[in-house]
Amino acid sequence: MKSPVKIAAACVVLALGSWMAVSPAAARPPTATTSPGYDRALIESRKALQPTTPDMKAVPRKRSKHGQRPH
Repeated sequence: MKSPVKIAAACVVLALGSWMAVSPAAARPPTATTSPGYDRALIESRKALQPTTPDMKAVPRKRSKHGQRPH
């Protein structure tokens, strides 16, 4: 017969293993943390895509003859 100490140790190991399997992870994924270098590169790339002077002007919307609001 097995000793009670070995049985108790096996139960503790089994309990800890099952608890660790169902508990949520405590670490954050790397995408949740801020990265100053990546943010700076992203801002610079967005600035490069934007034109320096806007070519299009805002055109006012024409209202219909009967004064109905546009949908």
